[in-house]
Amino acid sequence: MFYSYHSTRNEKYNVIEVHPRKENQVRYLSTVDDGVWVSIRLDTTLRLYHAKTYQHLQNLDIEPFITKMLGI
Repeated sequence: MFYSYHSTRNEKYNVIEVHPRKENQVRYLSTVDDGVWVSIRLDTTLRLYHAKTYQHLQNLDIEPFITKMLGI
């Protein structure tokens, strides 16, 4: 889960479930325009969410790129 907080009121603004397993951790967040890319620890899928509506937009499996880069 990813919790977003209101910056001036210091209160929870929204909760987004980014992975079905509760024990998985969000590793990285990156924003581009109105999108937020989320990387989960030990998962080869990047997830894209809309920054304002929190709607899930896309999954990108990067496992083939990692395998090719490592030459496995």
